[in-house]
Amino acid sequence: MQTIALTPTWRDVLPILLTVLIEGTAEGKREARVELERMAKAADLWNASNAKDGE
Repeated sequence: MQTIALTPTWRDVLPILLTVLIEGTAEGKREARVELERMAKAADLWNASNAKDGE
């Protein structure tokens, strides 16, 4: 059986999150902020990992 991955990239998700922050409900805005924080944490971990590899 063939599997098709449908996971969007962060670049794909960002415009959606920004729109929700501007036009969404209070709950949508809260969820968008949570997701942006999660994405920022993952980016920080990635950068820290790469910095250690370059030492």
